[in-house]
Amino acid sequence: MAKTRDTNEGNKDLFDAFEQKRITLGELIRACRERKGWSAEQLGKLYGQALREKAVIAETIERMETTNEVPTNPKRRYVLAKLLDIPLGLLSLEYLEQDNCLALAAPRDPKKPFDLPEYETAVQVLKEQHHFNQAQDALDDALLRIEHLHDAFPYRVKERSKIAPILAGFNAIVGRIFNDQQDFESAIKYMTDAVIIAEASKLPVLYAETLEDRAASYMNRAEITTIQGGKQHVRYYSKAMKDIKDALNVEKLPQPVRAILLLGSGITQVNLAKDETDID
Repeated sequence: MAKTRDTNEGNKDLFDAFEQKRITLGELIRACRERKGWSAEQLGKLYGQALREKAVIAETIERMETTNEVPTNPKRRYVLAKLLDIPLGLLSLEYLEQDNCLALAAPRDPKKPFDLPEYETAVQVLKEQHHFNQAQDALDDALLRIEHLHDAFPYRVKERSKIAPILAGFNAIVGRIFNDQQDFESAIKYMTDAVIIAEASKLPVLYAETLEDRAASYMNRAEITTIQGGKQHVRYYSKAMKDIKDALNVEKLPQPVRAILLLGSGITQVNLAKDETDID
């Protein structure tokens, strides 16, 4: 307790600056982290451990600090405050102390009642909103829901057909957010999970849509590789082309999906073209 009090007193200048709105919450988090001598990677690891989740990558912490995209979820703010010795009252979180948020953030019991309709609604809402200012909150929420769905899947035999498209949907959302953040390795990983789930569950349209998403990430990665002077762009465009062809082979595709796939096919073929004839 004495150590925390000393730390708080040592950071009084930062807390005053935040209260007076001279610095943002993201800037306060960075300053407190640096005064502890932690790297962004270290804070991300501790943050993930406290929430019983995977470590948060350093780039996410750095973006949180520089763009002020701090999670609005009270539990997540509570964890950040406790890790960085930020007074809970400064963030109006003192009311959460008695609830012990670290315990509340533990993974749910997969055998307890599972509100599938709420998850179905959530996946649609996140699908529509992830590209706005709430991107980090959407990512945090989707990752936690993926964990809960994975926990529930083995026990909910009668509901697997309903869980599968929701799980694929959340994986696709996470993939799109990582794609927006240019973390293409993570984007492709989650989109691949979505593709596998959709194919195994015999959901042809969802399968085509997730292939389309993954193809877009491959194309974006190819473009970045080209800009950076790398030599792997042909490989990534080829992977994108394969996904597009597989998606176009799906029967009874909605016309908007087919149109986007055909456009992607044209763009990819142009980038793979070796001469004018190929481009034509």
